[in-house]
Amino acid sequence: MRNHFIFVAWFLVVVVAATVRCSDPEPQPASPGPSRPIDSEAISRFVAAYMEEKRIPGMAAAIVVDGTVAWSGGWGWADIAAERPMTPDAIINIASITKTVTNAAILQLRDEGRFDLDDPVNDYLPFEVVHPRHPATPITFRHLLTHTAALGDGDAYDESYACGDPEVSLGDWLEGYFTPGGPYYDAGQNFLDQEPGEKYSYSNLGYGLLGHLVEVISGLSLADYTRLRLFEPLGMTSTGWMLADIDPERHATPYAWVGAGEVLNNRLFAERNGETVAEDGFVPFCRYSFYNLSDGLLRTSVHELSRFLLAHMNGGELDGERILDAGTIHEIFQRQLDRERLEDWEGVQGLTWRRRDIVDGPAWEHSGADPGVRTRMLFSPDEGIGVVVFSNRVANLQPVVEFLFAEAELSP
Repeated sequence: MRNHFIFVAWFLVVVVAATVRCSDPEPQPASPGPSRPIDSEAISRFVAAYMEEKRIPGMAAAIVVDGTVAWSGGWGWADIAAERPMTPDAIINIASITKTVTNAAILQLRDEGRFDLDDPVNDYLPFEVVHPRHPATPITFRHLLTHTAALGDGDAYDESYACGDPEVSLGDWLEGYFTPGGPYYDAGQNFLDQEPGEKYSYSNLGYGLLGHLVEVISGLSLADYTRLRLFEPLGMTSTGWMLADIDPERHATPYAWVGAGEVLNNRLFAERNGETVAEDGFVPFCRYSFYNLSDGLLRTSVHELSRFLLAHMNGGELDGERILDAGTIHEIFQRQLDRERLEDWEGVQGLTWRRRDIVDGPAWEHSGADPGVRTRMLFSPDEGIGVVVFSNRVANLQPVVEFLFAEAELSP
């Protein structure tokens, strides 16, 4: 019966995608209106066809132009079983785009003079993080913000994924991960061979440390700090970290596409884990979490994340609320690493954000991927155009991003 429902649900997704659901643009009263219209029908045709081809259950997106949300839309299902459509107001865990929020929070404290980017983080942490193969080399805030701290995402990181909210606090998790003898400590896995500062190597644990540094320096939990200093000033009133803080009727369900005969082999499939699938179709993951929340567990919507993006595109301010100094915004979007430390990685590493070429020029961006989730957020400083895209299945969003940018550029 379950597998029959999956087949029916997939058929309904295709139908809904074909008919297309588009929302009205979110109002931005303090900003000028868009100077050019967006062709919603062209976008909808493209996205609907792409969703059908790639078997994506739901997708939502927004385009920002000239300081405002110029267009937004949603297609397919946020929750297949509940027949709840995906919209730009649906909430999902946005994976590694979360790092840009952690970046803004820690840099607010730097703007207040609480520390310098080249300070050793051990001067501020309640426990020490010492690289076992390079104990004399301190790890700095800048190392963490540029993925050069030589920290590894060990097996304990993947093993911390579980249904529901985390049962271990961020601080306790990190102390157990980085302290010799701790329950999650592994000198071989938790640290890389290179010396801190030597070269780029993407690190989720570095952003766990940054999130906890926000807590110890500010004296507030990460949830309270970001709510008071980022989300409320930007009008992101439905954004949060824990499932307990999010309206469950607005939270999208993450999905995997599973072929007939496959055995479900992921504990995030909850009670269906171990089941053999009889027919092709979508299988939902549970709504999950992990201990290292400040690297990827923020839950928000396309509309609300667009406001965060707009603040960065507008020099750190939106609707009269400043979240970062203009000079800090400039610093974020500057090359932080030379080519030698980036090795074969293409692009430019700023503070957390990265610059890559898209369509006809460079764009600053961050993306995210987790079980059943794929997200993109990026903007072109030359064009004044930004895009946010969410899907509730892991899929390549690059063609959608490029189409949205091209549509914004071509609109009269």
